Amino acid sequence: MAAVPAPLQRRTAIALVAGYDKKYNDLASIILEESKQVLEALSDGIQQDAAEELAGPLLMIFNSDGRTGELLTWSVHREIQRAQQTQDINGLFRNNSLPVKIVAEYLKHAGNEYLAAVLSKPLKKMIQQKDVLEIDPKKLTSAKDSVKEMKKNFDKLLAFVDLVLTSVTSSVSECPVAFRHLFTLIAREVSEVFPSKRHIAVGGFVFLRFICPSLVSPENFGIVDVATVSREARKNLIMVSKTLQNISNGTEFGANEPYLLNANAFINAAQPDVQAYFADISSESTVEQRLLQIPGIQNDRVSNSLAALHYHLHLNANKICRLLDDRAVESTALSDCVSLLGEPIRPAKAATRLLNVHDELKKQAREREEKKKAQSGISNMKSAMHSQLKDFVRNK
Repeated sequence: MAAVPAPLQRRTAIALVAGYDKKYNDLASIILEESKQVLEALSDGIQQDAAEELAGPLLMIFNSDGRTGELLTWSVHREIQRAQQTQDINGLFRNNSLPVKIVAEYLKHAGNEYLAAVLSKPLKKMIQQKDVLEIDPKKLTSAKDSVKEMKKNFDKLLAFVDLVLTSVTSSVSECPVAFRHLFTLIAREVSEVFPSKRHIAVGGFVFLRFICPSLVSPENFGIVDVATVSREARKNLIMVSKTLQNISNGTEFGANEPYLLNANAFINAAQPDVQAYFADISSESTVEQRLLQIPGIQNDRVSNSLAALHYHLHLNANKICRLLDDRAVESTALSDCVSLLGEPIRPAKAATRLLNVHDELKKQAREREEKKKAQSGISNMKSAMHSQLKDFVRNK
């Protein structure tokens, strides 16, 4: 194996303790030691459609070294820099670049329990709706789909939107501490460059990257079973999600969707509660990066993540090494390391998804906690009844 430069040898012991497969030890050392330059080269050197496959592995690698906060901070800075340089203010955090995908992956990992707490009840009601709540007159197919029926469907859809929105905006106390620190980081960094976009940036992640995807595909987030969501329910969930996205960024529906214009009054009326929620979850006094760590990640996931990183580095080796050289970073060690690792195996997309044993363990722990609370409640009720009975007998 190629010699590892002296500064990288310090990282070797940390890498092994973190649970890396030994054969990826040099690769881990190089990535973590030259993190900023390597991340920028990866961001510029890979195809955008590969960002999703690489975001999860990078998150696992940095998390294993206690540097999740560093990775998220880089991601936020990089995206703000991109928007500033391209004057793409409206596209801030709304693209599929590697930095944005990294933050989105983090939300899925760190927010599983929060999603379940906020969305389980609303989803249960929405999934029970057996018929498509069609409101587009172009898609009406029978005589029964009258104006009256459309109005009824529209009212039901808005009721579902309100159900989800109320559950989300009233959940500040349940919002994970890690989320509060991340959203505070995003809000502060955005405020320095785009002051008017502070809450829109936070809302883009909360709804566009977190709440809405989990509404459209709740089975992918472990909230419901795969077989639970019917085709009809899915269509309704998509419409609810679409309306919530407009609410989150304060955008009214336009003339190109006339059947949704009546929702604009609801969108505007919801703004005070939504803006207050964004402010509440992004108002920590300081950002503590240690609180951004994801606990309980298994060692084999780190090794799988390094294997996925090896694949993408191998695929784009020449371009990434050239980008590193342009940044005055020695690329020989990385190039040699990738070559010595040999031909990589293409990682399955399933390997980078979030439905894993870790999430299942968290779900089981949550169920145990709920059972304990229920048992405690029954015990307290019995104790209160016993006390009341004693008082009654004494008074007699």
